[in-house]
Amino acid sequence: MIYASFIKKVLREQKVFFKSREMMFTHFLNERGVMLSFINQLEKFKFLFLKNR
Repeated sequence: MIYASFIKKVLREQKVFFKSREMMFTHFLNERGVMLSFINQLEKFKFLFLKNR
């Protein structure tokens, strides 16, 4: 779960950075969607890997 907390920290910093720029907010949302799907893929892989051992 270390990578998830790290990504969350990065996203939180990005959100603060983009808060002053309304145009960048949609870009941030798109990136967060990509990141969350990436995290979900990692979680599924980890679950399958641990189950098969």
